[in-house]
Amino acid sequence: MSNISAVERKLTEEFGYSEAILFGRARSAIAALLEVLRLSSDSEVLIPSNVCPSLYWSALSSRGRARLLPVEATSGLVDDVKQAEAIAGAKKGVVIATQLYGYRQPLPATIQAARKNGWFVLENDTSLTSAKSVAGNVSRAADALLVSFGYSKTIDVGGGGAIFTNDSALAKQLRSRAESYPPLDAAAQRKETLLMQRLREVRNAHGASPATGDELISQGQRELRYGFPEELLPLLRGSLSKLAETAGHRRERARAWAGKLDTLSDAIVVPPGAAVVPWRFIRRITRGRDAVVKALRAAGFDAGTNYPPLNDVHPGIEGESFSPGSIQWGREVINLWVTEDYDMARIDAAARIIAAALAGQA
Repeated sequence: MSNISAVERKLTEEFGYSEAILFGRARSAIAALLEVLRLSSDSEVLIPSNVCPSLYWSALSSRGRARLLPVEATSGLVDDVKQAEAIAGAKKGVVIATQLYGYRQPLPATIQAARKNGWFVLENDTSLTSAKSVAGNVSRAADALLVSFGYSKTIDVGGGGAIFTNDSALAKQLRSRAESYPPLDAAAQRKETLLMQRLREVRNAHGASPATGDELISQGQRELRYGFPEELLPLLRGSLSKLAETAGHRRERARAWAGKLDTLSDAIVVPPGAAVVPWRFIRRITRGRDAVVKALRAAGFDAGTNYPPLNDVHPGIEGESFSPGSIQWGREVINLWVTEDYDMARIDAAARIIAAALAGQA
């Protein structure tokens, strides 16, 4: 058994599918899947309206049309019933049912509609909310599951991702694609760093021109297809062995943030539900969010506003109109890190900055 196949076997035990295929990036797995499924030009690929643009770039790699589904203003998630309605009212295609922010959202209506209408369901679970070590035994209803091992993910080895399925014929085709892609290397990582820096610049400039949006799509699609490099295998094995511990540490950090912020101001609103594995500490700030973010960043805290609607970097995207909920979530969401470097002293300091910034907005 090769080193890669041994790790793939470990992954199948953790995620409950019979087949696991490693790729250089999670988006590489999406691109490979869409190639293998051979969508027609009248097919659709459904994704959330508020998500990392790399998911959109991946969806554009197929012949099908990328279609954005609005998210709820209170949670940033696509409503399961509304997602099912989009499937029922469209041509055949793929729904990338995305578990965002570390929350785990049941998808019974989506799965039922997909089965009835002949759609393929890819569950996008980059924060690993369905791992056995984290969530216990989780129902495996999707046709395939996607996880990521990239920067800031629950398993962070600096790159890589995997796709899971119980379809051996599909797995064989995906593995062939993975083996044909060049392995992720230092040059590819440097390009990714520059691309993400450019993406942040565009967001911080509060909007992109159509030309800039096209530039990002072009650059992003050039960086889609990579195989998993064997040099990352030791890191991946080590991270898998302490997955439950990592998830526990993230929950502890999230609880620490909550203890400091959730009674600080009525402007700070807790999203519904509890994160299985916090991606970051997620809250809404209903007034003064931008002032808070500005103050935190000025003090050296990497406060995030992920995710705004995709038209912040891709204006006029596919002619889609964005719902009030998608816009509101983008204006109010704030995310703060739950990594080990955020001890109580650092969280206390951030809380004081947030309190001062909100007081200035009163």
